[in-house]
Amino acid sequence: MIAHQGWESDAVRRRSLGYLFEEVVTARDREQSQSRERVSAEALSAARLRTLRALLDYADMIESLGWPVPRVVHMDIVLRRSLCGPMAERLIHP
Repeated sequence: MIAHQGWESDAVRRRSLGYLFEEVVTARDREQSQSRERVSAEALSAARLRTLRALLDYADMIESLGWPVPRVVHMDIVLRRSLCGPMAERLIHP
């Protein structure tokens, strides 16, 4: 998860949301592209983990603002965790 500094203003974190959302979109696009190309299972797993990491960072930033995480983001995190299996736990709890 992203560590937030005490001095960070809400405005700075709100601006970061756009960047983090772009990371989610990019990771999803790469994952879908690799899925269509029929890459190795390891490569697809790595792409899913990158997408999960991006989603978790985005959700963490939303929560740091005291906002509710949109249901679609939450459901996507649940899906990616189930697809990644035990590797997701290592990502979340290194």
